[in-house]
Formats: sequence, C-alpha cells, structure tokens
Amino acid sequence: MQYLDVIVYFIILLLPRSNSEFHFSCWIESCTKPNSLMQNVKIKYYPNPPVVEQNITFELRGTIMEKVTSGRVYTSVYFNNFPPLKETYDFCYILSYIEDIQCPVPAGDVHYKYAVFAKNSILPGNYSATFTLTDQMNDEVLCIKLGCEITE
Repeated sequence: MQYLDVIVYFIILLLPRSNSEFHFSCWIESCTKPNSLMQNVKIKYYPNPPVVEQNITFELRGTIMEKVTSGRVYTSVYFNNFPPLKETYDFCYILSYIEDIQCPVPAGDVHYKYAVFAKNSILPGNYSATFTLTDQMNDEVLCIKLGCEITE
C-alpha cells in the first residue's frame, strides 16, 4: 500500500455501502497555527457527501512562506477514539504521489489535488485523523484535521 493511501485510509473506510443504509456527517478543517509556514490555508473534499465506488478528491490551497526542502508528516488516525494508526512519513516521498510534485517546494502559492477511490466498505462509528507536516527544521508547515461520524 502506498504511503499516501495509508494517510487517507480512514476516508476509504468511512464510506457507506449505500447512502440509504448509513447516515454520516463528515468534516475537514485546518488546524494550522497562525505562525506556521503555510498561510491562507483552504482545504476541501468533494463530492460532499462522498459517493461509494467513485473518487473522492481532496484539494489544498495556500501560500508557503519559505522553501521546504524536506520534512515529516505525522499522522494520527482514530476509530471510536482508539488509535489504530500513529505513523510518521517522509514528506517528500508522499508529495511525489501528488501530481508528481518533488521537493524542494518553493515559497509561494500552492494548489494540490489528490483523488482516492471510495471502496465499498464500512464500520459504523467515529473516525478522525490529524496530519501535521513539518519542514527540515521541524517547524510546522501545515495541520489538517478531518473526521466522520457514521450511524446505521
């Protein structure tokens, strides 16, 4: 499994088998600190709500204030408040899966998209995740929180 697919793993799991079987409420937001290296962060996913057996596209826009030559992505993915995944990944390796972008990432405006296929699998419950990107100096670049509550 590719590293980026692991990062969006919980999104794949949270999708209902059919919209009539489950009720869900999903959200995504920036938890980026005001003094982080990325400013004016805007994140979204679509379609909203997600549709089983179709792609979900994640889109990120913002302005990187300084060049990022390397870094780490810290992930925490929870299901019903139990942490099934806490991992750290190399930022440049993950970035190479998004539109073939490579490090270093220059300062300036960015617009990234990543699509993942929504498989037909689910466990009802509460899903949440936090992804924090740090640069070569371990300074925060970006923080994203997302989650979904699924009920039958």
